[in-house]
Amino acid sequence: MTKTKYVNGATPVVTNLLAAGANGLPTAVNANPYVTSVALPSASQIALTDRTSRYIVELTFVLPATSTVFLPGIFLDVAFNHN
Repeated sequence: MTKTKYVNGATPVVTNLLAAGANGLPTAVNANPYVTSVALPSASQIALTDRTSRYIVELTFVLPATSTVFLPGIFLDVAFNHN
């Protein structure tokens, strides 16, 4: 998971919020679905956001040529405080 900050006339700044890797997600094959929670480390949890930042979740699947992946969804648990 990354945060990309955009500013007029400047190169976007990308910050990793979650290190690349399995992060507790299963890497084995199974016929039944997995449900896995991945929490951000407390140092990466964001207290303030603004309209010029974008948060991106990226998944990479490495499969043999004859394999398929069924991804029914990704749920992000976020909270907003508009005070």
